[in-house]
Amino acid sequence: MEHFYKRWDAEKRAFGDAAVVAFLVVQCLDGALTYLGVRWGLGIEANPLVATAVQAIGLGAGLAVMKLVAAGLGMLLHLTACTRWSRCSR
Repeated sequence: MEHFYKRWDAEKRAFGDAAVVAFLVVQCLDGALTYLGVRWGLGIEANPLVATAVQAIGLGAGLAVMKLVAAGLGMLLHLTACTRWSRCSR
């Protein structure tokens, strides 16, 4: 009988999984280093989205929200297999 669904473990994505883990580590490091840098003044932050979030809800919360959004979108791209080399559809 034909399956009408695709199993999550149907394909091994070792390289993609490693790339997502590396991306999440870099997001954590970027958040920590941005936190240390922005403590000296908000003018040092070049990203207008992060600067706006920090001004609106505070340094820790603003950075956390922005990093969680970035991490979530990165994982979403990975889980949907949307890359530059694919057509972003299943």
